[in-house]
Amino acid sequence: EDDGPGIPTSERQRVIDPFYRILGTEQQGTGLGLSIANTIVKRHQGRLKLADSRRFDSGLLIIAELDKKML
Repeated sequence: EDDGPGIPTSERQRVIDPFYRILGTEQQGTGLGLSIANTIVKRHQGRLKLADSRRFDSGLLIIAELDKKML
């Protein structure tokens, strides 16, 4: 969970695509972090959920849901 600018709900499915960047933002990076995290979670039969931060006025909360049987 962070206190950054967050990711609009309409972009949350796309930001897990490799190299995808939201146009008009000046965020640094290659656009691979969430894609890599999503791949790891999927390999463990889980899913990655992106939501608004619960602790901050803006920001992103990332939840990795994993199947206990796969751990």
